[in-house]
Amino acid sequence: MPCDLRPIISTASIIMLMSRAAAFTWPSFLPAPPSTTTMPGVQQKQQSQEKATFLTSLNRENAFNTATKQRTELLNSMVTTNPTTRPGSVDSFQNIAPGTWQIVYAPHISTLSGLLAGSFDPVLYKLNSDGTIVSHAKYSFPIIGQGWLSVSGTYGSEDGCDICRVDFDRAWIEVGQQDGSSSEELQPIGSFDDSPDDWYKGVVNSLGQMGF
Repeated sequence: MPCDLRPIISTASIIMLMSRAAAFTWPSFLPAPPSTTTMPGVQQKQQSQEKATFLTSLNRENAFNTATKQRTELLNSMVTTNPTTRPGSVDSFQNIAPGTWQIVYAPHISTLSGLLAGSFDPVLYKLNSDGTIVSHAKYSFPIIGQGWLSVSGTYGSEDGCDICRVDFDRAWIEVGQQDGSSSEELQPIGSFDDSPDDWYKGVVNSLGQMGF
């Protein structure tokens, strides 16, 4: 599934790094760290100001935020002024990507939450150095209750220059209590193979693949 992921995590400001496996470069994925990028001081200052303005617009820097027109415009401005050369190339992200990242802003997820009258939070991406990715999103919806929706696949560069590619091919869930009890203890299942062979396992995976 080719997709330009820069509007989602084009800079480290948009997602919070919770842990890092090794060195790095979702949705290209993240550009190389600013310290490795040569750029004029004025451009660097502009980028820092835009990043600070975007972060200030968020309600929380360590949790998922609802999408707004202002926040999306600020994010798009950061993408436009991104000084990273060839941000979608493997070279630009392979040294900073591996690790577990918490998403704080993603308009498409916010839209889906609104349509379903619920929420996804936290939303986590685990990117591995071998190019595999696992995403876990804790959901809370009326009637359904709470649980974790997970998908896995691979990530890389679509064109070797500006666009990254993500291919999800597995989906599974961890179902919690409908009344939300013991939700704090509920943890996501690490992989599709580890998920229980319940009657809905194949249904969820098939629906997920249709969505991919």
